[in-house]
Amino acid sequence: MKRDKAMIYLTQPPANGPKLIEHYKRVAREGAVFSARLQNQRYDIAEKFCETWSCPSLSWSTGGEEQYEIRGGRSIRIKPWGFIFIARHDRYSYCSKSEQPFRSNMICFPRWITDSASARLLEARDVDGDPTQTKILLPRAETKKVVASIMAHAGVGDHDAEYLREKMILLYGQLIADQDEQTHASHVIKETTQAELRRRVERARQYILQEYSSDKITLNMIAKEACLSRYHLVRTFNSFTGQTPIQFLIAVRMEAAFNLLKDTKMMVSEIAESVGYKSRVTFFKAFRKVFGVAPSAIERPHNAYYQ
Repeated sequence: MKRDKAMIYLTQPPANGPKLIEHYKRVAREGAVFSARLQNQRYDIAEKFCETWSCPSLSWSTGGEEQYEIRGGRSIRIKPWGFIFIARHDRYSYCSKSEQPFRSNMICFPRWITDSASARLLEARDVDGDPTQTKILLPRAETKKVVASIMAHAGVGDHDAEYLREKMILLYGQLIADQDEQTHASHVIKETTQAELRRRVERARQYILQEYSSDKITLNMIAKEACLSRYHLVRTFNSFTGQTPIQFLIAVRMEAAFNLLKDTKMMVSEIAESVGYKSRVTFFKAFRKVFGVAPSAIERPHNAYYQ
């Protein structure tokens, strides 16, 4: 199975022509994060845009005003720190409204997330069509935290594909809840369904506990083992355990690494590889994030050695 790529991170608007078309295709497939300084820019609706490339997005600025002209005549003006959720089915043109440079930001959600979410929401609400709407939002504090996490990781080039996918899933679900509380995925579920979902989450947990030492394990593989889509796996796993699958995977890896550091004389590079990390740098970052110190700070058995 071909592994998905991480989402795109853009510091400049894409060029026109063939590069722009390829950009649209990639965004729909992978998702994207955009953050750039703009001043008096304008972008018109792409004439050759294909519906299969469409995807919803969250946009906001940190210092300037932006105006969106939605096809059909609707105009939405966003002031600094205002958030706008743009539905997948809406085409729009854009212009910045500030004379001074300011930072414009956007997170675009890939179709595999939004299609899964829409299917569940439509089933819950018993309605037809896309349940999302283009509107200005006032995100909750927890939603802003997820946004900040995505931007921080993408901004420093820390493109951990699985981490970003999970954050994207959680963010999209929270945005739907922010937009319309009635569409939140907290509707009553039958006890039999709850039991089945719990069983599938446990299958995912067991799979992670068995395979955490492999650097090949992905969110897609975990979802396949649990017989759930990636979207529903993350939402359900988080609902039952308070963690996403990748958070649980990292926790298992770090617990194993800590025990190996404390109880064996293995080199740090060997420990990193044994718990699923090819890169020492990635391993050190994960370890420090969980324990607050570098692996070298852990007391080792006598004559333990490092690399």
